[in-house]
Amino acid sequence: MEILIQKENLPLLEHLLEQEAVSFTRLYRENFPNVENHHQIGGIDCRKFDHTQGELDFGKILSKQELAVTYRDVKSLVHRFLDIPTLSTCWALYSPEAEEDHTCFYRWSALHNWGSIHLRRLHSVDLLPALVHEYAHHAQRDSIKGMGLPYEPFLSDGPSYRIFKEGHSFAVERAITQQKYVETGNRGYLYDISDALVFLRDAYIFVSEQHSQKPKRNLLLLGRLTCGDWMPIDEYINSVLQHFDPHCSGGALFLIEEFKNRSAKDALQTICREAVHGRYVFS
Repeated sequence: MEILIQKENLPLLEHLLEQEAVSFTRLYRENFPNVENHHQIGGIDCRKFDHTQGELDFGKILSKQELAVTYRDVKSLVHRFLDIPTLSTCWALYSPEAEEDHTCFYRWSALHNWGSIHLRRLHSVDLLPALVHEYAHHAQRDSIKGMGLPYEPFLSDGPSYRIFKEGHSFAVERAITQQKYVETGNRGYLYDISDALVFLRDAYIFVSEQHSQKPKRNLLLLGRLTCGDWMPIDEYINSVLQHFDPHCSGGALFLIEEFKNRSAKDALQTICREAVHGRYVFS
């Protein structure tokens, strides 16, 4: 957290926030070309908008058998991307718990000595980044064990490790999903990593507060088409300051690091590889 809240990160957050907002707004207009007043959509409850019902292609909801094939491919992608060997056992399954909570999550069982990824039923294009993100958590667990460190204490190590593990999983998810877009040309994959916009906006609000600066409202209003945008701006700012989520802080941290190293080839992959092995030093 100390690295993220450095004052010199404020102009970087402003730049990245504007860049992501422009990109996502363009994608949203492609997906919902017939919705009027796109810049006003944040003023109504965006939870009413199902992105899979737009013009972009998000594929179909996969059967259990199709999930197994996709998961096998995702594991290979993550292994190659992070340059890691085959990991310990980790299952992927459709889970009533994940369906009920409207989320996906990773869980490690010390009793059975295996991991499991619990998924709600998603369209295939949405499923890929979700699987990558959660399987990256499994890679983190195995890497920590490989360094001779106990995994469980890291889970309760306060915000520092939670920020790292969520930021790292998001960075792996972002990079592999971008690769999938390059391979397929399907812009639905880009839509699926639009969490970057929320992460940057929340980080901008939080870091501004740490330096007694008011965030620029015009930046907060950019691309207001995502989670939480049905709230009035002041209410949204208060909600961020009361609970700054480790997904947001970690995601923003890795996005800033990627930008700082943008001149290097495959910068994000290098950062993710070195970080999972405990060799990366954040600037």
